Amino acid sequence: MLNNFVLIGKIKKITLTTRDTYTMTLTAPDNPTTPTTPQPNPNIFTIELPHNIGKNVEYYTKEGDTIGVKGYLKPQENNTLLVADRVTFLQTKNNPQLNKGEI
Repeated sequence: MLNNFVLIGKIKKITLTTRDTYTMTLTAPDNPTTPTTPQPNPNIFTIELPHNIGKNVEYYTKEGDTIGVKGYLKPQENNTLLVADRVTFLQTKNNPQLNKGEI
């Protein structure tokens, strides 16, 4: 489908916005081939998470953890909203080694 996205990045912030949705800010480098070099201007994405996914992301991660997000684009009047379908924990606070847990 044409309206899907996949992002890998670091969590900057996650907040509960309404009773059933979370909003997460994710940063991703401009050049993914050199992830160890600090990026002066990383790409910043705001992603909407359904309650069940957002609750798990909030519990199992902290700021700076690396995750993968798969989702779809939801057109709105003035902009396009990124909505998550699936989140993969790549590096979390409970296990600093690479995890392979998916929600």
